[in-house]
Amino acid sequence: MLRSATVIISTLCFVISLPIGAEALTKEQWNRAYGSLKARPLLRHDRITSCISGFEDTISEDERKEIESMNTVPASEVIAYVCARFINAIADGGLTYERYKEWTSDPTGAWIKHLQ
Repeated sequence: MLRSATVIISTLCFVISLPIGAEALTKEQWNRAYGSLKARPLLRHDRITSCISGFEDTISEDERKEIESMNTVPASEVIAYVCARFINAIADGGLTYERYKEWTSDPTGAWIKHLQ
């Protein structure tokens, strides 16, 4: 399933709390987001849900077909998987601010491996 994540991973760059295309988070904003996600499981769930619905609203039919052609599950399941891995990596401390900054400059680079 993760192979198809390369199709959508760059779109997830700002799903933490900002709309796509917004400015990257500052370290202070990151720390607040991390603390909130870690302390509040319902917020974590809300962020995952927002990520999923936001992406499903913007994905093209061609992208959906491409994702589904690489998997035995619907694109919606791949999107849910990637969103959950991303938000949980933040909340669990596996995705640090430094790595986030690195990732925003190269979203398809080493981050696919990091999300595995």
